This record gives sequence, structure tokens and C-alpha cells, in this order.
Amino acid sequence: MSRHLKPYDSYKDSGVEWLGQVPEHWEVKRLKFVAELELSNVDKKTVDGEQEVKLCNYTDVYYNDRIDGKLCFMRATASSDQIERLSLTNGDVVITKDSEDPHDIGVPTYVNANVRGLVCGYHLAILRSRATTFGLFLFHFFASDPAREWFAQEARGLTRFGLGKYSIENTELPVPPLPEQKAIAAYLDAETSRIDTLISEQQELIELLKEKRQALISHCVTKGLNPDIPMKDSGIEWLGEVPEHWAVTPLKHLVADLSFGVSVNATDTPAGPNEIGVLKTSCVFGDVFRPSENKKVWDADLDRVKCCVMEEALIITRMNTPDLVGSVGYVPKTYSRLFLPDRMWQIQLIREAAISKFYWRLLSSRPVKKEYSILATGTSSSMRNLTQESVLRMPVPLPPLPEQKQISDYLDRETARIDALITEAEETIDLMKEHRSALISAAVTGKVKVPGVDEAMRQTEAAEAG
Repeated sequence: MSRHLKPYDSYKDSGVEWLGQVPEHWEVKRLKFVAELELSNVDKKTVDGEQEVKLCNYTDVYYNDRIDGKLCFMRATASSDQIERLSLTNGDVVITKDSEDPHDIGVPTYVNANVRGLVCGYHLAILRSRATTFGLFLFHFFASDPAREWFAQEARGLTRFGLGKYSIENTELPVPPLPEQKAIAAYLDAETSRIDTLISEQQELIELLKEKRQALISHCVTKGLNPDIPMKDSGIEWLGEVPEHWAVTPLKHLVADLSFGVSVNATDTPAGPNEIGVLKTSCVFGDVFRPSENKKVWDADLDRVKCCVMEEALIITRMNTPDLVGSVGYVPKTYSRLFLPDRMWQIQLIREAAISKFYWRLLSSRPVKKEYSILATGTSSSMRNLTQESVLRMPVPLPPLPEQKQISDYLDRETARIDALITEAEETIDLMKEHRSALISAAVTGKVKVPGVDEAMRQTEAAEAG
């Protein structure tokens, strides 16, 4: 939160525990006195005889701070009564009222344009400000941490959570004078937009660093480290040219053992220090081995597990979604109590010919990933499968052993440096998001006085005096 922001001169107890103190001249009112509430019952179905409409649905609200004509809305139908009650207009605030997670209740968006034929969809509620309330202030209040926590506590349900009309309408909120609401909303709009731009810049930096990391790996494992060395055609389309002194061989010539696990019954929680676990396919997401991604095996299935995780092995996902099949991780040490499931392979290489870390980098490189997408079979668009034969016969470059180690060591250093920059950017994003949330929460609850408020207060005093 900006350090230059000061508190108001005087405060009073709001009478609401989660709000605490508010500026002395602010009021605290129930939502039903500051906005009209409409709960939507328009679903995604098309009903004969009803009018076709554009539907603002749950994800439109959840993922966007603003609703306007730039979004692509799905088509549905609605009755004349629904269209009359639930058509969205400029200035409306829409919130989520049902969700699988109680912390996703009360997520707001602001309608800042009139979109012809746009109707509020199911699992949502419309808040239409009364004369004494400014819609953008209401939006920022609902986006604040205190409001989100309040709605999470009020949500009811077991597997799906929701808020009824009574709970929403009787939510108590701070209400500054209207000119002050507008000043707070204008300041928050400007500041959150500025912060969002900075966050976007950091996210772009992260994507550039990830691209650089991947390009570096792909180049080094297929072209080597010496840019001046003579090259030759590998004879393999996806591999292209390789250093003249490198060999090219099917992967199977470098494999000492390929093994796989079995499907066993397991809990949803990781195995403890002295318990037996089976890896989840998520253990190699991002091509990094994460032993913590495992499930404790049921006692009845302990004698069925096979293929424990071995030092310097490569763990490969043989069956997964198109973008995750072929994910590979390098295992730095033996895990005698962790075992493979049936959807994963463990490959151990011939140490006299191949360094596991080099081939981990190769198999996680972009050229190999593209080749996997071609080799993967299956009719399902959501699940693809790699066969042992297709993977083992895939030609791979074979540099001399010392050069494999040199490349591996170089990539360890360089990827660590890039990863540190990515982590720094991610931490910066987290700090900016925390600052953003803290600023909104402090402004809408009156913990700080934002620029423009003093002038708005003078306008209010002058209007009351006149």
C-alpha cells in the first residue's frame, strides 16, 4: 500500500466485526438499501419459443474485471420476464453467487458498456446501484479482501457452495457520501490499472525468459556449445544439422533398462517418511521431477507395487493429454519407497555411453516434444499414448561422453541463472498483487484517505450547507 496515504482525521466503530472502524462521517448500511439485487436463473439451454440472447456466464465474470462488447459471449435463450429483469446495463455490478470453492463466492465484475441483448447467466447475481451509491465503488468493495472473506464464511454447502438472496441483501458495507465514493473509485481504477500494467510486464518477461530457456536447451543439446565447429546433416528432419563429430543413434542403443509400474489403489495424500507411495503423473509436469507428487499406497496393495525410483533414471509419462504426454524428469537419487504407476516409464541409460542429465535435457527440448506429438497415438483429443517401440527407435544425437557432461554442466548453470530471474519476477508479481489487494481493501473501508477525497468532502459539505 502506498506509504503517502494517510488515515482520516476521526473514526467510529462500524458495529461490524469484520469492518472494524470506519471514518466518522461514513455510514454502514445493508446492501439492500444501497442496491437492487436480482438473482439469475437463465441457463445455457436453448428453449423453443424464447428469444435468443447473449449470455454473460460465470467465467465471463470470474476472469474479467469489466464486461463490455469486446468479450465473446455464448448464445442462449431467455423468456421475456428474464430479459426484462436480467438484461445488463452500463453501471451494473455482477457477482458470483455459487461455486465449488467458497472463496470464489462474491467475485465481482463491472459492466461498463451497454451491450445489446446481453443477459446475466446462471450462478450470478446483478447489483444495480440506487441513487446514493456509485457502481464502481460497489465493485471495488466486493473485490476487497474483507468482503471476499465475509462471503466465503457466509457461503453454505458441502460439495458446492452458494449464497441466497437474504444473505447477500443483508451484507453490511461502509457507505461514504456519493462524491467520496466516486473519488475512491476513480483513484482505485487508476492505481489498479497501473499495477496491472506492471504485472503484465513482469508476466511478459517471464514468458520471454521461459522461451530463452527452452531455446537455449534445444540449441545446446542438438548443436553443442562451439558455434565454430563444422556441422553435418543428421539425416533426421526434426534434428537437422549436428556437429560433425557427433553420432546419431536410436535411443534404444543407449538404454540399459526400461521398466514401468502398475496401477494400485492409493489415498489422496502423500506417503509419509516410512510409508510406500506411488507417483502421480504430475510428478514430472514442467519436465522437473517432484517426488512429493505421490499418493500413499493402500495396505492391501503393498505387495503389488513394482519399479521403485532409481538414481539417475529418467521418468517419462507415456499416457497423458496431448501437451503433457512425454513429460520427462531426471531423478537425482534413489527413492526406495516411491514406485511408478502404470502410466509412466523409468529409463536407465548405459553409463559408459550416455549421461542421464544430457538426455533429460534432450528429451525435454522443443524438437523432441514436437516429435512426441507426432508419435503419440490415440483417438481421444484429451488423452494420447506413446509406445515403447516409437520412443526407443527415435534417433537421438550422441556426443562424446565428456562433451555430454560439459553441455549438462553448462545448462545447469545457465538454466539456474534464468530460473532465478523467473523466480524474482514471480515474487515481484506476488508483491504487486498483495499491494493491489491491500490498497483496495484499505480504500473502500476507509483505513486510508486517497487523493481526491478531500475535495469530494468539501463538495459534500458545500452541498449540505446550500
